[in-house]
This record gives sequence, structure tokens and C-alpha cells, in this order.
Amino acid sequence: MNHTHSVSFWINRAKANKTGKMPIYARLTVSGKRAEIDTGRYTESERWNVKEGNMKAQPWQVFAIP
Repeated sequence: MNHTHSVSFWINRAKANKTGKMPIYARLTVSGKRAEIDTGRYTESERWNVKEGNMKAQPWQVFAIP
């Protein structure tokens, strides 16, 4: 049985909090079935790279997301 899988990240602009930060979601796909998970982390839209699905930051800045 062949299983394909992928993980992608995105920000949900519709759910911005009071400070303007948007939640980061993870989308898991296994054999065509999707699940979306709220990571509990937030970021500004300016720091998000939409094309690559990651943050525009140095690695130490990414791990320091509050």
C-alpha cells in the first residue's frame, strides 16, 4: 500500500488577534486526507513568506516565537 504525506504551514489572516498577529496553522496530508492543526503560535504577516510557507527570519528568531 502506497502512502503519500506532506506537511505545510500557513497563517490564518481571518483570525488575527488584538495586536494584529495571525495564528500559524499546520496542514497534514496523508493519502489525500487533510487535517489542520493550530500550532498555538502567532506571527505578523510581514514576517511570513507565503510562497515558502515559513517565516522570514533567522533560525534563532523562529524558535523564539512567543
